Amino acid sequence: MGRTFWHSFLTIWLTMAGAIAIIIAVNAYLEVLPPKDGFIDLQEKYTLEALAGFLRADETVEADTFVTMMGRQTPTMRIRFHVEAGTAPEACQDLVGPGPLARHAREQQPDAPPPPHGPQMTPDRNGLVSVTVPGLAACYRINLQKERLSLFDRIAPTVLPLLAGLLASVISSFLLANYLVSPIMKLREGLKTLAGGAFNVRIGAQLGKRRDEIATLGRDFDTTAAKLEQMDAAQKRLFHDVSHELRSPLSRLQAAVGLLRKNPARLETLLPRMEREIKRQDGLVEEILTLARLGPNAAATLERETIDIIDLVSAIIDDAAFEAQAKGVAMDYAGIQSFVTRVNGELIYRAIENVARNAVKYSPDGSRIAISAARSSDGETLELAIRNPGPIVPQEDIEKIFHPFTRLQESESGYGLGLAITRRAVEAHGGSVEALANPEGGLTVTIILPRLS
Repeated sequence: MGRTFWHSFLTIWLTMAGAIAIIIAVNAYLEVLPPKDGFIDLQEKYTLEALAGFLRADETVEADTFVTMMGRQTPTMRIRFHVEAGTAPEACQDLVGPGPLARHAREQQPDAPPPPHGPQMTPDRNGLVSVTVPGLAACYRINLQKERLSLFDRIAPTVLPLLAGLLASVISSFLLANYLVSPIMKLREGLKTLAGGAFNVRIGAQLGKRRDEIATLGRDFDTTAAKLEQMDAAQKRLFHDVSHELRSPLSRLQAAVGLLRKNPARLETLLPRMEREIKRQDGLVEEILTLARLGPNAAATLERETIDIIDLVSAIIDDAAFEAQAKGVAMDYAGIQSFVTRVNGELIYRAIENVARNAVKYSPDGSRIAISAARSSDGETLELAIRNPGPIVPQEDIEKIFHPFTRLQESESGYGLGLAITRRAVEAHGGSVEALANPEGGLTVTIILPRLS
């Protein structure tokens, strides 16, 4: 998850914090919280209870003082009281009805505490609350005019949190969507361009300085596009080289056929040449097919068998040494005597043979080729090195010898596919091929193969 998770987490947290900030800011200006209706009801209830407490003790002076004070503090709440009916608490019985105050008047002593629920308030349509309270010497009726709330005051406490959450959510959703969707749209456009065959498209620079998973995806897109561009260029170059390599022997065959049409008597002299050209084309086609077989998914389709690689090396040394006798070139082997693994024997044989034959081909007469094999420290990897003397190869040209149809000298024979096949065959088995220029001239090619079970 990484940075994208933390960015989403921060967005959600800021959304909640923003909603709270909006509620606080709006309430500071409009004063809609806490809900006014509940607050006013409590205020009226406690005011009425306090006033009733004074009147039960017939403390009318204190009650007047209290009413005056409350009138100044809450000008919207109008309170007044007056003596009602008779002068005895029993006279209140017909006025207060069966509620708590009536029971209090009938059953409790005059100096007893007020009822548990306090005076009962039942406002009429005009917001007027009238309560009769029995005192020690008389009955009192309290009239309290309730404040009428506007529609805004009634619905604002409920709507404000919802609106604040909605506003904060809209803002955060826009920012989060812009953060996520904008690069995805750029990636989408890049994919459309890539699908159209323009492999030079890149989107990494368009993502700016982002360092999250989407930026990593953009860099992976650029890497994929670069590899596709390389593969497309290599394919075009391969088609060009293949057509060139096929055209030359075909032209020579056509020339030979033209000569035979003019002079059939030259058949005996031209036939061997035509056979050589046909063999060249057959060999070229076979190597091209081998190269095509070793594509990106070659590892999944290879048929494998358990083989001792050192036995293959011994057979290759015997064959190459026989050919090297004509140049007086010797081949020396030193190293381990066995390394068993599961490989495609034909491909690995050809991969090692191509390197050995190249070594014989470019080694000067009377020289020696050194071949060594060793296991890695954990015993799971074979390192096979073939070192040959020869002409000095510039370090910047080393990598070119593994490209198809690459020949460092125009006079070289062959098609330039041998080492390209070697590298792809070894990489299809999870290994690698490296080449280093020897200080005294020639190359050391190292084939690294893992043990596979």
